[in-house]
Amino acid sequence: MSIEKPDLLPIPFCKTGAKNIIPIEPNTTPGKTNFASFNIGFPPVTMIPIEAGGIAPEGMDLNGILYDVTTHLTYLNAGGQYWFDAAFASKIGGYPLGAVLQSNDGKSSYVSIVDNNTTDFNIDPSSIGTSWLPWAGEGASSGSGILFGGTAGGTSEIITAAFEGLTELTDGLLVSFRATAANTSTNPSFNASDLGALTIVKGADLPLAAGDIGGGGYLVLLQYSATWNKWVLQNPATGINIVIPSTMPVGAIYVQFSGQTDPTTLFGGTWENVSASYAGLFFRAEGGAAAAFGSTQGDGAPNIVGRTGDVQYRNGPNGGWWEGCFYNGANHNAGFGDSSDWNSPTLGFSAANSNAKYQLPEFRPVNSTIRIWKRTA
Repeated sequence: MSIEKPDLLPIPFCKTGAKNIIPIEPNTTPGKTNFASFNIGFPPVTMIPIEAGGIAPEGMDLNGILYDVTTHLTYLNAGGQYWFDAAFASKIGGYPLGAVLQSNDGKSSYVSIVDNNTTDFNIDPSSIGTSWLPWAGEGASSGSGILFGGTAGGTSEIITAAFEGLTELTDGLLVSFRATAANTSTNPSFNASDLGALTIVKGADLPLAAGDIGGGGYLVLLQYSATWNKWVLQNPATGINIVIPSTMPVGAIYVQFSGQTDPTTLFGGTWENVSASYAGLFFRAEGGAAAAFGSTQGDGAPNIVGRTGDVQYRNGPNGGWWEGCFYNGANHNAGFGDSSDWNSPTLGFSAANSNAKYQLPEFRPVNSTIRIWKRTA
């Protein structure tokens, strides 16, 4: 069956005619409830017979809709390609896997190799090779070192693909192809243009995790390492593990706060709990009332204060006052000579009356218990 080529559109429909700007959401303004929107199209009231209370649709809405649609068709007919638009990407949750956009200089096109892609390759060139790949133009020229194959052959663990013009493997060579299935082993192999099956790794010569090649249709990006004589997966679906030797060397100290993961789980290696070496010590962040870095402050506590005065008792309390940590504990008859109705007070003392914090079995500052680890291997 042959397909007839349609006439190209030199201008959009109703370019100079009367038309409405079509909003995304319905117009709720009184008198405009029959206006169209992109979200619901023509509202229900325009689909009710006028004699039954319906309202006719706006003719300028139809002009506006056809203008919006044919504007894009005219742009595409003229060979136009869409550029990265950050505001649009935010509205749709990022460009989907397989989206193709043109660079701002109009000289290259790039394809998204991840879903929900919000990274602008024009601003962040490092994303080319991780979330975007050259598709056409200068970016995909032979000088880029990237070769594109079709859908891979072989199996999920012994993968093959052919690349036009590839006769030898050179250090740093980048190739890309569509996978047919996810890997299930940690050491699948790849054979490019029958040049020999080599193991696929990721990061610093690390084994893959199952599913790093993310299933049928996954756009795989591999780079050849002459040093390891292996293919390095540049976009593993499960990510790349941290390389322990350069980030947490033997002798490193890790402080674990409550609710946080222990360092063995986070970084691997062998860690010893050396908390006992610092048993009972409190740690204070530099700044504020802390001593200079490397210094130790002695312990201390707030001053305990209180006063009392003018205390007289006869037939019960007669004057006197108490402040802070002092209080009137009790009265008892002292029997002073001429009468037994003189009383003497029992002077009470409670630090908690001055500061409610004085109710604990120890002196301590505000603190959070931590664990201190030292990497030993």
